[in-house]
Amino acid sequence: MSITIHRILHAGYIFDDGQTRIAFDPIVESPFSYNCYAYPHIDFDYNKLKTIRFDAIFISHYHDDHLSLKSLDYFDRRTPIYLYSDHSIFFELLAKMGFIEVYKVNLNEHIQVRNFLITAWRALEPNVDTIFQIQNNQLNILNVVDSWMDWDTHHSLSQMKWDLILWPFQVMREKEVLSPNRFKNENIDFPEVWVEQIRELKPRYIVPSSCQFQFEPWSWYNNHFFAITYNQFTQIIIENCKNTETIMISPGYGYEISENGIKQNIKLDWIINSNHSSYDYDFNTSVQPMPTSNIAQYFPQLKDDECKTVHHYCCDIVLNKFNSILKNAAENLYWLNNSKIWKMIVYNHTGAEKIYYYRIADTQISFLGHDFDGNIDWLTEIIEYKLFAALVNNESLTSLYIRINDCRFVDEVEKSLEDVDLLEDPLLQCLYSNDVGQYQKRQLLQINESIDGFLSSNKRFQ
Repeated sequence: MSITIHRILHAGYIFDDGQTRIAFDPIVESPFSYNCYAYPHIDFDYNKLKTIRFDAIFISHYHDDHLSLKSLDYFDRRTPIYLYSDHSIFFELLAKMGFIEVYKVNLNEHIQVRNFLITAWRALEPNVDTIFQIQNNQLNILNVVDSWMDWDTHHSLSQMKWDLILWPFQVMREKEVLSPNRFKNENIDFPEVWVEQIRELKPRYIVPSSCQFQFEPWSWYNNHFFAITYNQFTQIIIENCKNTETIMISPGYGYEISENGIKQNIKLDWIINSNHSSYDYDFNTSVQPMPTSNIAQYFPQLKDDECKTVHHYCCDIVLNKFNSILKNAAENLYWLNNSKIWKMIVYNHTGAEKIYYYRIADTQISFLGHDFDGNIDWLTEIIEYKLFAALVNNESLTSLYIRINDCRFVDEVEKSLEDVDLLEDPLLQCLYSNDVGQYQKRQLLQINESIDGFLSSNKRFQ
């Protein structure tokens, strides 16, 4: 017996044994999450895709690069969907889309889909995601998706024999691009824990998985965001896991695996313009980070009413939102200790800046205006277009090009920031606190608007 494993994009895979076809985390958009572009470049033939039928779709977690309603909109509504999440909103949204069978995946639960047996294992952050074990007859495959492995889970899994593992090989340097001058050389080394875990799992084959995307061609993120290359991963496996072979699977391509070995399989005909030749990330911190004012000039000008929306948010909405956050915050929140001045710079499409100053003291934030003479305690820089995109389209942090504390403060402030998380940034807190499901809600609204527009423009549906 054999099965074929095709890669769609990012952490999306299709498993097919000739009788049953299952998809995991299917993303069929480029870009997805707004500005995450397929790497290498691919396009989708949506007419062909709509004819594909799956016996089940499994989704490992609710992040928008794994659970995208825009992608799921191309699939038959009779397809059973198995989702790992504790948030009821996602099950409600999928039901509103018209999916008939939507099931909650529980840890250690065995789900039988004909010859496939899928088991969800505990990840390092079980409140977010899970790890899938896929069994088919004698074949045993582990899909780690893009999570880290819990050590108890690792101990249990290392007792088993593994034919293939889909391993998330990237560490995204999120804080390093949020504040490149502050964290320039951090988070570059290959994690030793991965080497230890892979060595003990002893898979026959391993696929470097997830993070199959880049940003816009001009973006400095392309050289700074992904620190580990495919070649580096392969070399480390060769040096440390003697009986494990690394297999590269490009989007649209696949392999057939059996007890006897593995061989390249045919390409998916609904993924086009894909390139199976050698490619890799170009991690290079000598490429200088672009000033936010320069990045802003790559994005279009907002309309007058959109500019007013951003300005109103900065002057009024931020105050209401952050006041609420402060009143319910944990005692160790940076902003609850002493009075602090927060400076936010918003750049328009020309790179021109508009500055907003705030005072945060005694669980209260106040707007000081556009001028302030004195030391500041926190600096946020963002592009006007991107702030609007975050407000209206729920664009994620990954592609927001926001910069936080990317400067040198006075010594006293620097000392106070030594152990502070950049994600305590007031703007990020206002944009993304309690926002679970906002991205998918917006997608469903757009899907419904598209359907309504189609129906209204076609007389035969009236």
